[in-house]
Order: sequence, then structure tokens, then C-alpha cells
Amino acid sequence: AQFCYRSLSDISKSRQLTRYRKEYIKAIVRQDPGWFDLNSPQELSTRIGEAMTLIDGGLGSNALQLFELLGGGSAAVALAFSFEWRVTLICLAVSPLLAFSFALFTRVLARSTARIQDAYGRAGGVASEALTAIRTVAALGAEQSFQQRYEANLAAAERVGIRSTVCVGFARGLLLSAGSFMIAAGLLYGGTRLAAERRASSFAYSAQTVLGELPYCVPQACSAYAMETGVPTNLVYPLQLPIPGRHLPPTPPIGPGGTCEEAGLKPLRLNCDSLAKANLTLLAIAGPAAEREEAHEHGSYFPCGLLGVHVLLVIMLVQTASQNIGRAPDLIEKLVKARRAAHSVLETIRRRPFIDSFAEGGLVPTKPASGAVEVVD
Repeated sequence: AQFCYRSLSDISKSRQLTRYRKEYIKAIVRQDPGWFDLNSPQELSTRIGEAMTLIDGGLGSNALQLFELLGGGSAAVALAFSFEWRVTLICLAVSPLLAFSFALFTRVLARSTARIQDAYGRAGGVASEALTAIRTVAALGAEQSFQQRYEANLAAAERVGIRSTVCVGFARGLLLSAGSFMIAAGLLYGGTRLAAERRASSFAYSAQTVLGELPYCVPQACSAYAMETGVPTNLVYPLQLPIPGRHLPPTPPIGPGGTCEEAGLKPLRLNCDSLAKANLTLLAIAGPAAEREEAHEHGSYFPCGLLGVHVLLVIMLVQTASQNIGRAPDLIEKLVKARRAAHSVLETIRRRPFIDSFAEGGLVPTKPASGAVEVVD
């Protein structure tokens, strides 16, 4: 689809530019002498080339790319809100920095390239001038003068190149740091939300048996993180319940209604995320429905409202939207310049002089003019 619309738009642009050139040349030829008094004929060729170049930048796929970027950025933000609106707001609070840095980078890069080309163009102009009139330069002994002028222009071009490199490096560094800052803000807040939900939904797991409620425990050496995210089976102590094929360290016998603390252990804690990751054979939980019911029985819920993949998707979507919006100002500038150039061209095309050589109306001689020349002494 992108190939089709870009190809069709470029074909349309080429046809429009061809028509612009034909009509512009025709309009210049038809103007009266008074118009040429205000518009230097020596500058017309340059003005035509510059105008067509600017119009070329605002037609075709460039104009469509602007709507593509704005539409893609809006869709990315909307999709990010659908995943997690809180993390999206945090990322959007930082996204203007990313958009500004991207726009600054593209602008500085374009202007630096233009300035370097202009600086080297002036140096090349001096060399071209000297080579064109090399006989005159040699006859007047002006080689040293032209050499000094050429070296001066090269030095100016070198200074422009150094300043441009510094500006481009600063803009690039700001762009990369802004993206990293937005990712850090999203991960920090998203990680805080994830940890808070896991803590809020955690519960001590226990099983109902014919003997009563039996707790599941873990050794004291296990960290709180291991208990909340699920631990390997060989570290879980289902008290009083032997498991075939498992070699567990001996645990103090705890009767129904006992606690893990009585045996010097910690209760196995699960949450909305680790409940699905726990050993299903050990916990005797099979399927989302059973996991949801088990969580409700312990005063919790399943599944989690916020997942880690949602946080990552939100960050990527907002970063994409910021980059798209950051590229938009450059295209908008091209469209504005193309509009101004087109206005000047169309103003010339629409101008009809009082004496119009292309006009078909008015009085037309029906007979060829004839006359006689009389020479009087």
C-alpha cells in the first residue's frame, strides 16, 4: 500500500511540476516591458529553479508523509492509553523533550549541511573565477591574491564545519538522552505500579484437605521476592503431605491449623502474577478459572490488572509517537515554503498585461500591411 500511494503521489507531483514550468515560462514570455523593469531578467532563471525546487519539496509523498506521521502518532498515543493510561501520561509528560530534540536535530543537520555547502561554494567560486580568467590573472600577477582569497574562504568553510559538527553532536546527544530519559521515567513509574499491585494482591497460600487447612511454607533463607514470585518445587514445604519423587529436607510436623512460624519457616506467598507461574501439580490448581477462584478464596484477585509487557508497549508507542511528531515540523516547513513559492508563481501566471501577445480577442488585421518608402533629397 505504501509503495502504491508513494508511487502515485510522485507521478502526480511530476505532472504538476511539468505543468507549473510550462505555464510559468509562458507567463514570463507574455509579460509587457514594464514587468521586466521590476523583475530582473538575469534573475529569472535562478528564480524559476528555486521556485520549482521549493514546490517539489511540498508536493508528492512529502505532503502525504506529514499526514502519515500525524496519524501514526495519534494512533500510537491512543493505543498506549488503552494499555495503561497512568504510564502513558508519565511518558507523555517527558515526550515533548524527545519531540523537541528530534526536531532540533533534523533542523540543525539540514542547516549545517546548507551552510557547509555555501562556504565551500564560495571557495569554489573563487577558484572558478581564477581558472576562467587564468590568462588575465597570470598577466597581472594576481596568483598570490587569488590564493589568499581561496585560503580565506577555505578557512571560513573549516570554521563553519567545526561549528556545525558541534551543533549536530549536541543535538544528537540531546536526542539520545531524551529517549533514554523517557524510557527511564516510564520504567520507573511502571515498575513501581507493578510492584505495588503485586504486593497488594499477595496472600499466604494454604490448601484445604480432609485433615483441615494446611499451610505451604518456604525456608527462612528464601527472600521475600522468591516467596512472592513463586519458588522451585524443591524449596516448597507442603507440611504433612508427602510428594512421590520429591526429595525435600525434613520439616517439623505441623498439624492441621498450624502455622509455618511454628516450624521456623515462612509462609509461601502468591500474588496475581505468581499464581499462574506456581507449580500446578504441587498447588493442585489447573486453569485460569481455578486460579481465579483460588485467588478469591484468599481475598485476592487474578489475573493482574497491569502486566510488564503493557509498560514496555506503552513506552515504545509513546516513543514512536514522539519521533513522528518530531519529524512533522520539518515537513510543515517544506509545505509552507512550497506554498509561498507556489503563490509567487501563480501570481505571475495569472497576471494578464494590458498588451497581451497571447490574447486571441480584439481587432485583427484582415489584410497584410503595405506601404511605400519615399526618399526626398
